[in-house]
Amino acid sequence: MSNVPHPSTGQPEQTGAYSRASADRSAASAPRHGKSAVKHDRIVGDLRQQILAGLLGPGDRLPTRNELIATYDVSSVTIQRAFDRLIDDGFVYSRGSRGTFVCQTPPHLNTYAMVFPTTTEQQSLVSRFWTAVKQSGETIAKARQGVTFRSYYTSGPESDRDVFTEDVRASRMAGLIMLYGAEELANTPVWQQPNMPRVLVAPLYDLHEPYASLRIEDGTLIVLRVDSLYERAVQYLTSRSRKRLAVMGMGLWRPTHSHMVDMARRAGLTVDPAHVLEFSPNLPQAAQTVTKLLLRQPADTRPDCIFIADDNLLSDVTAAIQAEGISTADNGDLDVLSHCNYPSLPPANVPVTYLGFDCGQVLQTCVNLIDARRAGNTATTDIINVTAVFESELHPTP
Repeated sequence: MSNVPHPSTGQPEQTGAYSRASADRSAASAPRHGKSAVKHDRIVGDLRQQILAGLLGPGDRLPTRNELIATYDVSSVTIQRAFDRLIDDGFVYSRGSRGTFVCQTPPHLNTYAMVFPTTTEQQSLVSRFWTAVKQSGETIAKARQGVTFRSYYTSGPESDRDVFTEDVRASRMAGLIMLYGAEELANTPVWQQPNMPRVLVAPLYDLHEPYASLRIEDGTLIVLRVDSLYERAVQYLTSRSRKRLAVMGMGLWRPTHSHMVDMARRAGLTVDPAHVLEFSPNLPQAAQTVTKLLLRQPADTRPDCIFIADDNLLSDVTAAIQAEGISTADNGDLDVLSHCNYPSLPPANVPVTYLGFDCGQVLQTCVNLIDARRAGNTATTDIINVTAVFESELHPTP
């Protein structure tokens, strides 16, 4: 579920991927024919452009029907259809005989598009990251009256790509926030829509293709630096005088796991190659059985610290630790350090230390960048690096 402005008031209204508002917009933008259709589209375009340019600001009254009839030489029916279109788009609302007014929170200033490749139910590998982003959006929307975040899905059975494309073309959003996996839209007409600020958020060990090529005009790449996650994890574990490390992650991150192993070994930790474990995104439960086998090794060979590189594994790994009766308390036999995406902490069955990326701050940065572009500041940074933080280092989202 996500928020869009109610057409008559401009206030947030809950809606899903296939909401009535989406259906209304699709119907309103359906092809029309004849001279009246051409004039209708011109009226809608002219009024919308005046709103986008600030010539008609929030609370301003639109020209009256009679004024528009005289200006465009059309019938009152055509004018009403144009008003209905703008109402459906969330730009204006009617006050009956008092006239039609620009919404206090028009979408081009207050609605931010969060673009995901699929729903979290269809892609478990990154579901916690996406959940954390959505949760952060809810927090920001509560703190900033009138702001809404709308989720779009570009593929899969719940795809609303057509609605998304039409919303972009009609400027029904302040800007685009592309979450990794949605980069298939990069360098397409919808991504390159003029005067549409965009931000791509992607986790990378280092800058490389394809993301480096996405630094385009009116766009910023926000990099979640996976190398900082590994570096800080190694620093923490060595500060705890741990000796034998196990690394658990998903197969997607196999190329970067070797970097962490190298860091750990250079820092003096022992990493048995058999203790670098990777699991299928579709079967994270296998981590329970493997963890039990790992912890049943002799005390002098089994790991005394585990780094969970993907928070989707934490619940299963800690369930196995609990079942084996291994202490992870402050002075326990095992340290468990887990990647996470704040504020959506994964459930754990034993005490763990969290180290991850603050999605609240990331999303707030996206909003700030989009707002700056909207205000005419084109000097915003092309690349922003975000480093991993411990839970104790979090700052409240503004």
